[in-house]
Amino acid sequence: MAFGPVVQQRARGGGLTAIGVLALVQLASELGVLAYDIAQKGPGYLLTALGISYADYVDAPVGFFAYDTGYCVALAALAIGAFMGGRWVRPAAVALTSVTGFAALGQILNQVVYSASRRTFAEPVSHLWLNMTLLLTVGIAIAVAAIVGATRPAAPAAPAPVAFHPYVPAQRQAHPPIPPTTPPGPPSAPPAPPNA
Repeated sequence: MAFGPVVQQRARGGGLTAIGVLALVQLASELGVLAYDIAQKGPGYLLTALGISYADYVDAPVGFFAYDTGYCVALAALAIGAFMGGRWVRPAAVALTSVTGFAALGQILNQVVYSASRRTFAEPVSHLWLNMTLLLTVGIAIAVAAIVGATRPAAPAAPAPVAFHPYVPAQRQAHPPIPPTTPPGPPSAPPAPPNA
């Protein structure tokens, strides 16, 4: 029997793998929008994607801008942290995807409410595909919130009681021992006086 320190491994449960996969799916969607914009305007669109210059602009309902560049970096960090088992991933994933999902939902509602944009929601087909990325963003935000809510980590268990081990020396008592009391019986005679 070996005695030594207990090594605790990092927990990989709690839906972290699913969060990492969803972050990669969202990252692929964002990069798909960037690829579409570059195909429309050429490599010069990268300056717009980085927020340096807005000279190139794609007339589409969804575009890739400086916010999307930062979002892609955050998604990559989130995916790596999820696969590494980082404890910070769950709250960060909810915050990141809920903010972006809310913005995407607002953009979808704006397109559906106004008749001019409603006609171009699915025409041409490229607009439909770009709008599907917004719906995907909303779906991923809902899925991440559901995963985090359903897989909350359990409260830490109470430490196990220390068991007696026969090879550990006895500990000193905090108080001196109490002398044993004499059993009840006939009263003893008082001591005799000393002889003079």
